[in-house]
Parts: sequence; structure tokens; C-alpha cells
Amino acid sequence: MNELEEIKDRIDIVELISSYISLKKAGRNYKALCPFHKEKTPSFMVSSEKQIWHCFGGCQKGGDVFGFIMEIEGMEFGEALRFLAKKAGVTLKQPTYDYQEKQSQKSLLMELNNLATSFYHKILEDEPEAQIARDYLKKRGVDKKTVLEFKLGYAPKSSRKLLEFLLSKGYKEEDIIRAGLAFKKENGEIEIKDRFYKRLLFPIVNPSGAVLGFTGRILTQEKEAKYINTPETPIYEKSRVIFGLDKAKKEVVRRNWLVIVEGNMDVLSSWEAGVENAVASSGTALTREQIRTIKRYTPNIILALDKDEAGGEALKRGIFTALEEGMNIKVANLGEFKDPDEMIKADKNLWKKVLKESKPFLEFYFDQFFGKIDEPIKDVTLKKKIAGEVLPFLKRLENSIERAHYIKELSRRLGVPELSVADALRKTKVEKQSFEEKEEQKTKKPTEKVLAETILGLVLAFPVTVSEIAALFKGEDFKDPEDKKLFEAFKKIF
Repeated sequence: MNELEEIKDRIDIVELISSYISLKKAGRNYKALCPFHKEKTPSFMVSSEKQIWHCFGGCQKGGDVFGFIMEIEGMEFGEALRFLAKKAGVTLKQPTYDYQEKQSQKSLLMELNNLATSFYHKILEDEPEAQIARDYLKKRGVDKKTVLEFKLGYAPKSSRKLLEFLLSKGYKEEDIIRAGLAFKKENGEIEIKDRFYKRLLFPIVNPSGAVLGFTGRILTQEKEAKYINTPETPIYEKSRVIFGLDKAKKEVVRRNWLVIVEGNMDVLSSWEAGVENAVASSGTALTREQIRTIKRYTPNIILALDKDEAGGEALKRGIFTALEEGMNIKVANLGEFKDPDEMIKADKNLWKKVLKESKPFLEFYFDQFFGKIDEPIKDVTLKKKIAGEVLPFLKRLENSIERAHYIKELSRRLGVPELSVADALRKTKVEKQSFEEKEEQKTKKPTEKVLAETILGLVLAFPVTVSEIAALFKGEDFKDPEDKKLFEAFKKIF
């Protein structure tokens, strides 16, 4: 029996799936509402006898214990294998040394961050000096249940308290620094300090429940950055992390949509308002890596970003990125409120209403540009401006029927022929490059032509190098005849 068979033999699929959704006996099998798409009649079936599951409804998904964990947790196969092996008590064969070493290092950093989370959370709950943080949370309407759920913490004024705690547990300074929890400061002599102090801390947790890093908010009036994050580490990449996804994922799968907000406080407020499928981009523009992680759980997103100028730009860039990843995008209209947190504090039912009434992103922009006036615009300058805003969105639409619909609507609103809009759309250029293409360009080896021109450029810029270069290369090494002539000419001249 191999490892996969042993894991499947030890884990009962009914018991596993029951820990995520409610199953009901149906003859020899079990049934439930499918967690992977919306439905009113149960079509999700689990066979205890065959140890498999299948949806006979809209999504038609199915598989074994591995397939279910990959879908519900958004894991790759390797992650699901380790997750279920641990659950089953199966020891996996040792991988290569390099892989094992990297995984061991990552596990150590996660272990340190998990310890730091418990340490900071206890200070927030018990220490007198954390009263400033407790008062702040009370003022912002965050209750104790939410503080516990998200394991919020407080970093005390002492700049070495966490460091000393972790050192007392036997951890090394260099590992604490690599985890992003401390840093070296040179003031004549090297001093190591905690990275976070005098701040309210929000742990950033991955979908599997491991703490990757923190966002810290200053609570005093000192002239310091309002928010600081864990620096880039082997486990914390700001472009990939999503605050609150570990809490939201089950509700996202159940509802088949997710709302993306900008700030951590927006997530907490949404959670308390009963909308638990909310996550935050943690202050960054929505990235391709974040979208791809979200897409594991649902292709349907609602953007509810801050209403300031930066939020407007982040909204536009987020839509561009999500479109290129094939997402279905709606936008929530926050009205007079600057962010979701402010809206929820005023009326939590309004937040639910706004999300329910959110519109496809182009309809949202049409409302912004045209308002309630349904008459065609007459001002030519305004027509050009609106077209310039809308056409880059249309250019990124993959579905031809959807694109044709909005071309027709835009031509009607602008009061111009559809052919004119279609012609302008053809001439619209957008930068569209996949993440893989960018990564490939970073690592792409120079072509022979580029290398040849670089060598010739070095000779021309530094003639004294010609003897060394001539000793390394011959004329026939240059494949392009013109490059060969130049090389021979440079040898004679210099």
C-alpha cells in the first residue's frame, strides 16, 4: 500500500466532508447542497461505500478526499497531500534534501509567527499598557468575539519584549530576524529590536491557518507610518497575501462570491455585520497573484474599495487585473461613505443592501459618467473623455456578446454610431501581459545577437579590452556577417 492509498484508507470521506458541510443520509449515500455552486435542491452526493463525492447539479465536480480538500481549501495537490497525511497520521517519504531544507525553514518561520501571534494577543487581553489598544477597538466598535476570532494583538512599548520571549524559548536571533519579527539597528554598535512596538497588530494568515506576517497600526500621534507590514520573507510576499481569507473561505464557497475591501478594519466590520465572505487586499493594489488565489474559491467578486482618489485608481487597476484572469466583477456603490467600515458603523443593513444591489463594473461606471440622464451627451470633449475611460475596459472583455452589448450601450449614451465605437475600440491599445510572461522575461537568456552586440559594445567603449576579448572569441563566433566584420575591424583599429 502506497502513501496515497494509506491516507485514503485511514480517512473516512463522510466524516471529512461532514466537518465542512451538513450531510443527510439518503439511502446508502449522503446528500447535501453543493458547497461549490448555488443551488436550492441538494445534488451533492457522497458515497461511503466507494469513498467518493460528486455533484450532479450545476458544477459537475467530483473526486475523492484529495479532490474535495483541493476544492474546499483552495490547495494544490502537494498541499492537500501534506494536510491529509497529517490528519491521517501518515508519515510521508522524505523528499530531496533541498526541498526538505526549504520546507523546514518555512515551517520554522511560521512557528515563530504563530508564537508571536499568541504572545501579542495575550498582551492585548491582559496587560495594562495595552489599554490604549482596547480603547481604540472599543471606539471602532470591534467586540471581544471578533478580537478573539482574528487573534488581534498589541506590541508593547518595549522594543525587545517579543525578542526576549522568543530567545527564552530557544530560538535564534537570525531566525527571528528572517521571520520579519525583529531587525538589526546600527548605532555605533549593532542592536536588535522588535519590528513591531506600540502598535495594534493584525495577523496575516494563509488559507491553511498559518500566520505569515503582520500589519501593525500606530495608535499614538507620533510622526511614524500609520501602518507597517512584515517585510518580504520566505513565507510573506505582500503581492500574494490576502487578509481574512482564512476566515472567509468557507462562506465564499457556500455563497460563490467574495467582496474585496481595502482595509483590515473593513473586514472586521463586515464580519460583525454578518457578511463573513469579505477579504482585504491589505492596502496594495489588487495583484494577479491575489486574484488567482481567490479564483480557487470563486470567480465572482464584488469590489468595495475606498472612495478617495487612490481608491479610484486601485479600483480601475483591480478591474483590469481581474478581467485578464477571467473573473466576473461587480462594484459596490458606497454612496456618501468613504469606506465600508464607515457605512457599516452607520447602518450594517445598508452594507448588505449595497452588496446585494452591486452592479457589473461597466454599469457602475456608466452610472458614474452619465448619472440618471438617459439622453445622449452633446459635448464632444466630454464624449472623448468618457470613451477614453470606458474603451480600455471594453478592450479587456473576453466575451464577444458582452462586448457587443456594451458597445451598443456606449454608442447610445454618447450619441455616436456603433461603428465609430467599434473603430475606436480597435485602435485602443492596452498593456496586457501575463504574470508568467513577465517572469519569463526576467529569466530569459540573452540571444546570440544580443550577446554579440554586447561584446562589440564593450570593445568600442573600452578599447583596452580588445586583446582580452580577441583571445576569447574568433570572427566565426559571430553568426551575423555584419557583427563579424565589425569584430575584425575593431581588432585592426585598436
